[in-house]
Amino acid sequence: MKRERRTWWQRVILLSISAFLLFLAQPKISWDPLIWIGLIPFFLSIEDTKWWKAILYGELFGTIYFVLNMYWVAGVITRELPSVIRHASGELGILPFILLCAIEGISLALFAFIYWMIRRWIRSKLWSVMAIASSWVLIEYVRGFGQLGFTGGRLSDAIYKRIGLIQTMSFTGIWFILFLIVLINAIFFFILKSSSFSLLKKCTFIIGVF
Repeated sequence: MKRERRTWWQRVILLSISAFLLFLAQPKISWDPLIWIGLIPFFLSIEDTKWWKAILYGELFGTIYFVLNMYWVAGVITRELPSVIRHASGELGILPFILLCAIEGISLALFAFIYWMIRRWIRSKLWSVMAIASSWVLIEYVRGFGQLGFTGGRLSDAIYKRIGLIQTMSFTGIWFILFLIVLINAIFFFILKSSSFSLLKKCTFIIGVF
């Protein structure tokens, strides 16, 4: 059996970094260049591991990301809970908030499983990055489908100030933007994994793009 290159805690650190980078890219803080590289640590965290571990890491990543991105919901729930449930402490509102984020995190767990299958079965890097980006878009579509759908925390929210880029939404909706964001993250990820250049040159190249 092939030994995993990273320990579980290293993977947890990587996916936590990824969730934090994506949070920084979102509106309010709006360090939007991070959206183009924020998924790279997450990809690393689910690389070269078992399928069920990839699902768990994906769920944890999703939960952390939505906790960070929807922090304001926790304030609303804790403030309003006593008026809905008599004698209930407002602090108990943290529990349904965490549950909400965990439910939303299921979409990232599903993506992690699909990512695992792509990396296992598709050898071409070109088709891999296309499949990775396409699967993210498909999952986002399903996540927002129907009356119970939820669209909060989409990566496309981060580029709201990029007028030239968001004008494409009049033709493609948000789907092209989501595809492009994940595609570029995946391309940079494969560049970092390439053995052709030193780590310093790889990082210099990616930083130079921005």
